[in-house]
Amino acid sequence: MLSRGTTPLGLSSAFRRHPASVGIHFRLMSVPHCYEMNHYMPWPKRPHAASGSTGPHKRGFRSERALVAHYLGCVRISHSTDTRLLRTEFDSTNGIADIVQVRLRRKWRSNVTLGKILPRWAYALRQIPYRRHFSTSFLEELTGTKRNTTLAILRRFSELGYCARGKKRDLWIKRKQPIPLVKEIVAIEAKLGEWHRALAQAYRHLDYAHQSWVLLDATRSASSIKNLSQFKRLNVGLITLVPGGRPRIWFAPAKRVPRSSLRYWHANAELGRQLRF
Repeated sequence: MLSRGTTPLGLSSAFRRHPASVGIHFRLMSVPHCYEMNHYMPWPKRPHAASGSTGPHKRGFRSERALVAHYLGCVRISHSTDTRLLRTEFDSTNGIADIVQVRLRRKWRSNVTLGKILPRWAYALRQIPYRRHFSTSFLEELTGTKRNTTLAILRRFSELGYCARGKKRDLWIKRKQPIPLVKEIVAIEAKLGEWHRALAQAYRHLDYAHQSWVLLDATRSASSIKNLSQFKRLNVGLITLVPGGRPRIWFAPAKRVPRSSLRYWHANAELGRQLRF
């Protein structure tokens, strides 16, 4: 299913009408120690920057890290029934996203065992027929692994309650169906000015993400804005930001189902591995 252009998770719809005067609203449910960022730091507060600070500045960001840090500084955290998490430097095996915003499913805690298996086997687990017997050779062919590796995978699935040995030798049965931990994934690729590279990488993130954005230093974004049609063609959003200012959205992409089920399940398992309790 497709949806009209939408802002990143938690971003007020008013921001699109008045981009210079409204900040990003990013809501996070209280989940003690369940998730940690790379540098485990307090959630940043909204900066006290004057509204309308999206105009041209002589000085831009000194590094991509500074750009990302300032974007995070524009994030406002509030308690909600929604559970929304943020991760930096997220590796999906299809490139590393500078920022990933995630909305967890309401009953994600009952499915956290997905994060206890290797991410590359998550899709294979999903592909096993539910409540039907299957052979070791079936999974061996499905995963492209040798028998000993396949047996090790099956033992792990069994330990986590997904599978169990059948009555007949070399047969297994799937007793529990894995469920994705996340309801929505938004990837953001940050670059100071190389918008061609950022756009190409952000497009790859759509393999596992429902929405992908490019975040650029506004002082070096003139060329990208002139070529906004390329962002629209690939359905990749564009945000610009200046030091001391607030994000400005130039194009908000539609949310779509991730292109690759394999990478989507891999991302779910990888996120599950990073949850903390």
